[in-house]
Amino acid sequence: MSRKCCVSNTPRSVARIGVSALLLFLLCGVATQAGQLTFSPSPAVAGEPITATYEGVAFGCGSEGTLAGGLFAGNEIHLFATPPGCPILPPGYSEYTASTTLGPLAAGTYTVLVFAADGSGNVLAKEFLPVKAPPVCDFARLVTSDVSESLSTSMRYTSPFRNC
Repeated sequence: MSRKCCVSNTPRSVARIGVSALLLFLLCGVATQAGQLTFSPSPAVAGEPITATYEGVAFGCGSEGTLAGGLFAGNEIHLFATPPGCPILPPGYSEYTASTTLGPLAAGTYTVLVFAADGSGNVLAKEFLPVKAPPVCDFARLVTSDVSESLSTSMRYTSPFRNC
């Protein structure tokens, strides 16, 4: 007959399994909570790199996690957040930041999803990223204005492309 544990008369082997599972959960640091996703520069411009920054909370030690991923299914971008690890048992929940560079991307609206990197499929953040087309220069207007400006300033030549 197995020996009983605790007040509820739970067998000791079951109690050990429960404690082991709890320790494994704490050591792996898989408890990640939803957070916030931001982009810079804002507004994003096509052809320029865009920095995605995820700020979250996880059962861990450090303040710097990792954010990795890529482009999937057209205008949907999947990123995977990994919280910072701990060399020993984590003291509790802590805030962390993870960043990555996206693009350059074409103009359009993208859906950016941040998943927990533990393979659970948990979506930690979802944001829409509008990417604007780069400004278009009106070269005819620039040439005309620069020539008249040049004539009025001692015939000095200025490039018609200086404002583009």
